[in-house]
Amino acid sequence: MRLRSSLVATAAALATIVVPLLAGPAAAASYVIGIRLITNGAAGHKVWAMRTVPSGRTTASWSTYLQAGWIDNAYFEVCKIGATSGVIARCESSSVMNNPFDDSSM
Repeated sequence: MRLRSSLVATAAALATIVVPLLAGPAAAASYVIGIRLITNGAAGHKVWAMRTVPSGRTTASWSTYLQAGWIDNAYFEVCKIGATSGVIARCESSSVMNNPFDDSSM
C-alpha cells in the first residue's frame, strides 16, 4: 500500500519546539532547522527524510511518499543542524499523535 502524506509545519505549531533549540550561546552560530516525521505501524518503525525549513519562512510544506501501510502513531522531530557542516546539534520531539491523526496537539 502506498501512503501519501502531506506535512505542514507552521511557526505557531512548532514554536514550543523551535524556540528552545535557538536559545543559548550556540544560537549565534549558523544553524538551520530541520523536521522529520517518525511513524510506527504495520511496516514497523519508519523515519522519514529530514526536510529543512527555509530561513526567514514561517511555514514549510511538502508532500512525500513512503511504503508505510497502516500507521498507529506518529511524531515529529525538529532538529537544529549546522548550516555548513550538516551535523545535527540537537533535536526535540513533539508529542505522539495517535490514529486518527490530529496535529493540533503538536
